[in-house]
Amino acid sequence: MQPGQPKTTIDPVSGGWASAVSSTSGHCLSVLGRSVRALANLIQTGKAGKRGFLLRRDGRTMEHNATYGGTQNMRKLILLVMFVLLTATTIHAQPADQTAPAAPLAVLYSYYTEINLGDYLAAYNHWVNPPMTYARFSSGFTATTHIVPYFAPFTGTAGAGSVRSVLLGYRADGLVESYAGCFNLSYVGAGWYITGANLTLLANGSPPTNAAISTELAQSCTANPAPALGTYDAADQLVVNYFDLINRRSYASAYSLWLSPQPGPQPNGSPATEYRRPFDRFVSGYADTRYGYVYFGDYQFMGAAAGKPYLQGMLPMVLVGDRWDGGFRAFYGCWVIGTFPNGALGIVNGRFYQFLSDTPSGVDILSRVNIDCATLNIPN
Repeated sequence: MQPGQPKTTIDPVSGGWASAVSSTSGHCLSVLGRSVRALANLIQTGKAGKRGFLLRRDGRTMEHNATYGGTQNMRKLILLVMFVLLTATTIHAQPADQTAPAAPLAVLYSYYTEINLGDYLAAYNHWVNPPMTYARFSSGFTATTHIVPYFAPFTGTAGAGSVRSVLLGYRADGLVESYAGCFNLSYVGAGWYITGANLTLLANGSPPTNAAISTELAQSCTANPAPALGTYDAADQLVVNYFDLINRRSYASAYSLWLSPQPGPQPNGSPATEYRRPFDRFVSGYADTRYGYVYFGDYQFMGAAAGKPYLQGMLPMVLVGDRWDGGFRAFYGCWVIGTFPNGALGIVNGRFYQFLSDTPSGVDILSRVNIDCATLNIPN
C-alpha cells in the first residue's frame, strides 16, 4: 500500500470501480465515530469530573493524572473537541470538485477513452489547430480495437507543457503496435488542449516489456524510442479480453470468465466458494464507468494446491476507470487465475486497493504492477 493510506479494498466481482469508497473520508468518519462514542461514555459515567482523560489519535481514551476542575469544565472541553473533529471530518469528506478544469493527464485519458469508444469527433475536439483533417484523423483508427496509454507526469508551466507517453494499440488482427513520444498541451480559455504530438513506432507484434515502457517514459521529448518486444501469454490475453467485453457492455460474456462452484462433492476441480456477486449486482457495478483501462505486470505462477487443482497463478494489475461524471478512479491489486475443466484460463478471485491519485502516471502504474500478489492473501 502507499505510505499512510488506509486499506480500502473493493470487491473485484462487483463491477470494479463503482464499489469503492473514499479511503480518506472513510477513515476520518471511522475515527470520529470511535471518538464520539468514547466521549459519550465519559459523560454518562460521570468519570470526567473525577480524573482527566486525553483523546488519542486512534479515537481511544487514555487516563491522565491532571484534574480539569469538575464535570462542567470537562463537558465544555468535550464539546469543543467534538466540534473540532466534526469540522475536520467535513473537510476531509467533501467530494472532489468535478467542475474544476481537468488536469493534463485527465485530458489525455479522456482523449483515448473517446477514441476507444469510437467518439472520434469528441477526441478531435481536444486539439487546438489539429495537424490533419477530421476525416483523416478518424480513419486512422479503423484497424484498432483499443489503445492503452502510459503517461509520464506532466512537465511544464501553468500554461503549457508536455507529457512523455507510450501507447499500446491493440489491433483487430491480434497484433499490438506500440508508440513512444510526447504530447504538447496548453491551457487555452478554461481548460487544457493538445497542441502537438510527436510519436514514433516502438514495436509491432507484441507489446513491449514493462521495463522497456519504464525506460521510454523516463526519456526526454527529444529522445528516439528504442525498439523493444515483450511476451504476451495466456493470462495477459484473458485480462485484455475480459475488459474488452466490459467496455463493450458484454457483461454476460465477461461474467462467464469467472470460475464458480460446480455441483457434487468437493474437491471436484472447481472453487468451493462463489466469489462472483449475483449477475445484476455485477452489471450495476459498472453503471458509472464510461471506460476502463487495465494494466498488468508479470504473471506469477503458483500451480495447484491441495484440494484446489484449478489454481494456476496470480496477475498483478492496475485498473483506471473513466467515469460518466467526468471523474476517474484508480486501483491496484491482483487477480487469482485458475483453469476451467476444458483447460481454458479463468478468474477465481481478486483484491484491489484505491490509488491516492485518480489519474496515476505511467510511473505509478508500473510501480504498482510489481506487487507480490502472495502478500494480499486473496481467498481462492
